[in-house]
Amino acid sequence: MRISKDACFLIILFAVAVALSTMFTGTRSNSKSDVSATYSTGAQGVKAFYTLLGDRLGYNVSRLNMPYTEMPRDVGVLVVVQPVDSTPISPDERDALNRWVRSGGTAIFISDSVKKLPSGFRTTRRLDKGFVYVFGSRKVVTNSGLKDYRNAIPLIEAISAHSAGGHRILFDEYHHGFGTSKTAALLIHTSRQVKAGAVIVIAALVALGYGKARRFGAVRSLPNANMLRPEFEYVESVARIYERANANNLTAGILIQSLRQRLCQRFSLPQDASRQAIVQHLQNQVDEPTAQYAGRLLDDEHASRRLSKSDMLSIAQQVHSLESRLFG
Repeated sequence: MRISKDACFLIILFAVAVALSTMFTGTRSNSKSDVSATYSTGAQGVKAFYTLLGDRLGYNVSRLNMPYTEMPRDVGVLVVVQPVDSTPISPDERDALNRWVRSGGTAIFISDSVKKLPSGFRTTRRLDKGFVYVFGSRKVVTNSGLKDYRNAIPLIEAISAHSAGGHRILFDEYHHGFGTSKTAALLIHTSRQVKAGAVIVIAALVALGYGKARRFGAVRSLPNANMLRPEFEYVESVARIYERANANNLTAGILIQSLRQRLCQRFSLPQDASRQAIVQHLQNQVDEPTAQYAGRLLDDEHASRRLSKSDMLSIAQQVHSLESRLFG
């Protein structure tokens, strides 16, 4: 059996979607990531604390995606959580941060190892107009550490003491390797279930766009005219409907009137031709028995008697029999 192009396209699209979904669901979970980013919902992530400050406590929080040499002016507090080795704090950044703190800024460093912090920022102290805070454990800010809310109290107190005046609180994401690309950070820390769902939705949209105004699969032929139900079955069903409305006489009248019209059309007679004229043409062109048979039916066209269901069906059968004989 030959496979159509549409079927091949859908098979390939489905295979790609399954492969990508498997790749996403098989990658390392965020819960195992050691990067303490505000985008991460893993155990070492900081998203819970970031949300707590901004949404619950009402602080003006945002992320820093650039080096310290480009520090915005409206920043009051900088929070740096465990910088990664792949993006170290350069000497130029250290000097820029030192000037920023001495001019009145507050830098808060949180790390399991103070050796990873730049020199001059490894102890809690005051620098001219500014302050440096150092926390030796990430549990004061991580998602897992916030299971005990008391871990975060010292950090919140330090932030509260230096965030007056509406100054922003920045969380350093630049030294987590995200730089200026917020999109990359969101993709990295989006859960694998969301990624797999996005792949499936995209695949469905592609299939929908590809199949616009098209039909997949073989086109079925229209039913053959010879396979249509006989006219009598339709007449009988309509008759039953009219019977429920106590309109058997009306049904019989419709059937006989339809017979009259077909007979007039066959003999090129006007639609209001008399019964005698129709019978006469049947006698001349068909035979005497058929003419008499049709005459009896035409006599019932305006009959005033009340017809039962059996009477109505009998008339319907007679009309069908006569029409089959005359018209095939």
